[in-house]
Formats: sequence, C-alpha cells, structure tokens
Amino acid sequence: MPKRFSLTIAGRTFATRDELHEAIKEVLHARPPDEDLTEDYPFLRELINQHPDAKHKIGIGIRAFQIQHVYGSRCFRLFRVDGSSTDFSYLKCVRKFNKWSHVQKAFRLAVFDQVIVFRRAQFNDAFTIPCAVTGKMVTEAECDVDHASPFTFIVLLREFLKMKSLMPEDIKIAKSGDNQIGRRLADEKLQAEWQAYHLKHAILRIVESTKHREQSVEGRKGVKGAAPKCTAP
Repeated sequence: MPKRFSLTIAGRTFATRDELHEAIKEVLHARPPDEDLTEDYPFLRELINQHPDAKHKIGIGIRAFQIQHVYGSRCFRLFRVDGSSTDFSYLKCVRKFNKWSHVQKAFRLAVFDQVIVFRRAQFNDAFTIPCAVTGKMVTEAECDVDHASPFTFIVLLREFLKMKSLMPEDIKIAKSGDNQIGRRLADEKLQAEWQAYHLKHAILRIVESTKHREQSVEGRKGVKGAAPKCTAP
C-alpha cells in the first residue's frame, strides 16, 4: 500500500497534499503584495524545506518572505540575509518529485525559442489568424502553439530518447539559479541535438487556448505511432 501522506508545518498537520495546497493558496491570495509576511514566516520557512532545491533557495539564510506579481500572477519571493532574493514554486513543495515531469519541462524549455519564433512568424503583421483545429480567428493572446498529431511533443521526446538509448533517469538537469524560469538540461551537446531533432520533425500549429487545454490530457498520454527517425547531428 502507498505510504499515507502526513506533514506537520509550523504546528499544523496536513493529512493530504490538497489540504496543504489550500493552506498555501490562502496565504498567497489573502495577503497584500510587496510586504514582509511576518505572521506567515514560520509556516513559509518550514514549507521551503520541502522544495527539491531547498538548500540553494535558502542559501545563507532567509530574512523575509513576500508576495509579488509576476506576469499577472502572484508568487512567493524570499529575501536572504545577504540582500539577495529569489522566487520559489510552492507547488514543488507540495507535489511528489517526478523525474519524468522535470525531464519534459527541461526539454520543452530547450525548444522554447523555436516555439516563440514560430508564433511570431504565423502572426507577422496580422492581428488574428485561424485556429488550426476550429478555424476560429484568434489573437496572439488567445492562442497556444501546439505540436500537431501524431507527432506530439511527448511522442517526439520519447522517440528522441529512444534513439539516444536514454531513460529519464539518465537525464541530468542543471541546478536552478536565482530568478531562473524553468530548469535546463545540463548536457549542452544533448540539448543541441534535441533542438536540431525538434526543428526538423516538429509540426507546429496555432490552436485556440481553450481548445488546446481540452486536448492537453490526451496529448500527455501520447498518440500511437512512432516519430520519424533521424540521425542526430
């Protein structure tokens, strides 16, 4: 049987991860931004110990926590005693570590620039273009860039790893830096090979954001069929 979840933080015991998640969200959305969270310091200070990069995040020591707005969303930021600061994901403090999930994110980040270039090229000077799935005209703010079936992102990644005879546990992820968005692949040669593979075989398309979210569950499961084979450069 799986081990039952139970975690005590600052004197509060949480029987489920959902309970802990809700308690953190209450702090995140109920407190004013850009002010030291003095009352919540004990809770957040113990919470950060659950982060996979806790040692790096804590550094020389934490002086205070604040809530800040980043790209329209609220997030936690910690301030160290030496004057430096960094953000941290509370979700990483709540969820179980999943290596495959971290590997996917690192490989996605490696081709992020390709996705941005594609998006900009599709819109060019146009204000709206048709969604590749529904045909509805969408603005750049209303769409996502999607990997067209059958070569979804997951299918391409799995085939690339198979071609390289690699398993997720073989992939090394670079250490997180302060204020860094996402985790990067530690192997620059592997990253370059993946970028070339993705550039050659990915079939990108513009899809309405709501439609893309509807398809995301199936996309994560992957689609039957193999990605095209190629010789890595």
